[in-house]
Amino acid sequence: MQGQHAGDEWTEFPDPPLQNAVLEWLFCFQEEFLSDARGIYYTSESSKDLTDAEARRQLDIFIKRKSNISETAHNWKDVQVVDFKPLLLQLGRYMRDVFSAQPTRRFIHGLFLYRTTMDLWVFDRSGPYSSREFNILQEPEQIIQTIARYAMMSDEELGPDRYLERNGEDQFITVMEEATGEERRLQLESDLLTATPPR
Repeated sequence: MQGQHAGDEWTEFPDPPLQNAVLEWLFCFQEEFLSDARGIYYTSESSKDLTDAEARRQLDIFIKRKSNISETAHNWKDVQVVDFKPLLLQLGRYMRDVFSAQPTRRFIHGLFLYRTTMDLWVFDRSGPYSSREFNILQEPEQIIQTIARYAMMSDEELGPDRYLERNGEDQFITVMEEATGEERRLQLESDLLTATPPR
């Protein structure tokens, strides 16, 4: 990877950093360096590619676990890390859709990549928190570490409910029976009850 950066210039990173060229670079990076990662970067080509949301939205970039691989259909329930959008309001809408589709989720990561500036975000149910902005040309190790870390994060680091076990579309919890002291695995209904306030 070090051979792709000389001084303040990337030798492989698109210049100018236009969306399609950056996506192509990211997917090549993923193929070459992240083949063993837990997560996979995807892009959606239209708002119809993501299902199970209150509104139709298209994500530039998102990560799903390898265990949830589907080449054609994506569900908001499977989204782990979101986007490369330059607007906080837009990113906030995406996060709301993830929280709506995953009502037990504790937090979710997001990021902005605008031209050569990257900014990392974590959203929880009380609001957003951000890192400092950094220039990807001047700090190339930061973008590489960010891309790799997001793809390799554990469930604990990604923010889904730690007590809910998923197997495809099925969801389970394990409880201790008070009378016998034995563990019992319970399957939950696939559609959790949630309510969204009217707009």
